[in-house]
Parts: sequence; structure tokens; C-alpha cells
Amino acid sequence: MYKLLLFLHKTKDENVEQHFMDFTLKYISEIAGKKIQVAEVESNPLLEKKFSKFCEVEFTSHDEWNKQINTKEGKALQNDLMEFNKDITVIFVEYK
Repeated sequence: MYKLLLFLHKTKDENVEQHFMDFTLKYISEIAGKKIQVAEVESNPLLEKKFSKFCEVEFTSHDEWNKQINTKEGKALQNDLMEFNKDITVIFVEYK
């Protein structure tokens, strides 16, 4: 199992959260083939970086992720993440 974990950084800029909800989640849902749910994050006070939203997407394998990220929708997600990368933390996890 391979997972993409996305954490949206806390910000006072409402446009950042709106962009995450309107665009980033749309692209993620498209490559996942289902609607992706978003969770509110209760940030740990010991962490320097604070987060407001979280979502995760599960794939059967790293190969499946590679297949999906190379689709038209996956390329749109890549472009979005590159332009939006200062506002999010992306973590990949692979269960073997």
C-alpha cells in the first residue's frame, strides 16, 4: 500500500485554503477515482509548523501512483503542487 499525505499549513490567507479545497482536492480526487475527504488538524503545540487541513490518498502500490500521476489529471496535480508547495507539506508512505 502506498499513501500520499497532504497537510495544509495554517495561514491567515483565506485564498490559500480556498485554493486547496477547490483545486488541489479536485485533482487528487480525480487521480484517486473517488472523492477525497478532508480533516481538520489539531496541531501539536511542540511542532514549529502548524497545519489546518489534512487529506490522504491510498494507492495499491508505488507503481499505481506513478501510473496515475502520469495521466492528464496527474499532471494537473503536479503543476498545482509545484505552484502551491510553500503552503503544503507532502509526505509519501509505503507499507511493505
